Amino acid sequence: MENFRVLSVLTIIVTTLFLGGLTSNAQEITPDLSEQIEFRKEFGLEIDIEKIKALNQNIKLHEESNFEIPLTKIEEEELEERFKIQNEYIPKIREFLNEKYKNEDITLYINQENKGEIIIKLKNDSEHKKTTVQRDSMVNELKSVGPMFSYKFENSTYSESDLNNISEQIWEKKERKNLDFDSTSVDVINERLIVGIIDYTLEKEQKIKSVFQDFPLVVIQIDPPDNHRSAYGGEKIVNSRGYSCSAGYYAKSGSNYYLITAGHCSRTYASGKATLYYSDTYKYGTTTLGKVSSIRYGGSLDALSFSVSASNANSNININGGVRKMTSSQARNGDTVGQSVCRVGYASGKSQCGTLKSKNVSYSIDGASFSGLRGSNLSSTPGDSGGTVYNSYQYLGITKGSGGGHTHVYSQIGDINYDLGLSTYLQ
Repeated sequence: MENFRVLSVLTIIVTTLFLGGLTSNAQEITPDLSEQIEFRKEFGLEIDIEKIKALNQNIKLHEESNFEIPLTKIEEEELEERFKIQNEYIPKIREFLNEKYKNEDITLYINQENKGEIIIKLKNDSEHKKTTVQRDSMVNELKSVGPMFSYKFENSTYSESDLNNISEQIWEKKERKNLDFDSTSVDVINERLIVGIIDYTLEKEQKIKSVFQDFPLVVIQIDPPDNHRSAYGGEKIVNSRGYSCSAGYYAKSGSNYYLITAGHCSRTYASGKATLYYSDTYKYGTTTLGKVSSIRYGGSLDALSFSVSASNANSNININGGVRKMTSSQARNGDTVGQSVCRVGYASGKSQCGTLKSKNVSYSIDGASFSGLRGSNLSSTPGDSGGTVYNSYQYLGITKGSGGGHTHVYSQIGDINYDLGLSTYLQ
């Protein structure tokens, strides 16, 4: 199995997928153009260097783009429509497959590079062979769910549920087997588990592989997760101890209203002890918003809620100085690997879009263990924590930072709402 010894797995992915396939002219591309090529490759858009340079001459295209890179009007509309349809129908497709083929171990993800093609992986064993020969009938049945997507069937050795179970087993044996690793990330596309080690050595890698010889593991060296106490979002907020954070999204429970941001905004960790600051109050400018209600730092959540008045609640996010009103909120476990993911924040100064790479990223930091975080191929700048993660007009979650071999990880909004007993405010 191939070994990676790099500071970040995403560095390899970006270099290989987006720059490695270009001609020798790639070395002449500026960093900004490289980012745009990366985006276009990810979403199956045309890659013509001269046309991309020409688009960059149009300032209006920059200002009006919802994706922070200049796109033609046709490209912008095509992506918006693609994501709208995916957001509406992918959950229905998943629900249909779970009900109709509940005895089958099916993995589903989106290949945005091929215009949003839906990949359905059917597990390779005798119990599932009868399903693999019914692919045409399965596609015909899916026509009743909604628009006719492009489907591709693949055989798999490990399903998404298999990989999630393997991830749990590895963490369960970490202490018992005295294994030294810092993160895991489920990769359903390549059917493997990526195990990350901050202080990498070949001996540590070999020990992990010797314990889990039959598991599909890739061991890599990773950067430590960020540990910042400032955050970003559509609008900057500051707590009573002077730490800057940001609005993630508003939520409600009954007649009570809350603003959600990153849990570590009101948490410190020193000398092996964590302190939660429930006494923190948050302000927006000179306006006092409210006091901390709940803090979650561990499991699938890095989130906190603080109370706000009903008049303060809204469903707007700030994208590059423009205001967008959000209209929906992703359900718990309603996301799919390969779907579009965007984030906003004052620290990075602009919105950025990419794709979801893993629905199960696990690692430990500051005395807390995380699992079930989402990993994307976006970037994470110090101060990004707590910011809104979204797709078109749908809330997806809030940024945690980086970790587990991903330059961007976030808490999924359905998990946050479920744990805190909230519903997303969408008025």
